[in-house]
Amino acid sequence: MGLHILATALPSAQNGAATGAGAGMLPLLLIAVAFIGFMMFSNRRRQKKNADQLASLRPGDKVQLSGGMQGTIVSIGTREAFVEVAPGVVVTFVPQAIMGKLPEPSVADLGEIADETDEPEAAERDAAGPDSPTSPDSAPGGADNESR
Repeated sequence: MGLHILATALPSAQNGAATGAGAGMLPLLLIAVAFIGFMMFSNRRRQKKNADQLASLRPGDKVQLSGGMQGTIVSIGTREAFVEVAPGVVVTFVPQAIMGKLPEPSVADLGEIADETDEPEAAERDAAGPDSPTSPDSAPGGADNESR
């Protein structure tokens, strides 16, 4: 009986006819292989881009780190990067924590920054006088509270 099934299946397979559920799985399998190949290709391309970016960094470059912190590279190696995050504060990171190089500010950007730092609030605070609630002396722990 088993030979009879084998004998009838063998000629149809030799004629090139698709048999069984395996033929229906072939397109799905090809799509899965193509999807995995595409993911591997894009991942490899992203890794190369990151490696090129890290290789281009030099001391003095302003960078942003993965936690959102920004600083200036003091020195960088394959295992560690020293980044100055504030004047005199140097922190050690792995180079992979560097998300990217910050763009250099343009002259127009510097003008906008200067306009934003003009403190109109300070002029208003001085005009209001020392007894106003916006005065730093009236804040808790200020000069008014020290005499008590």
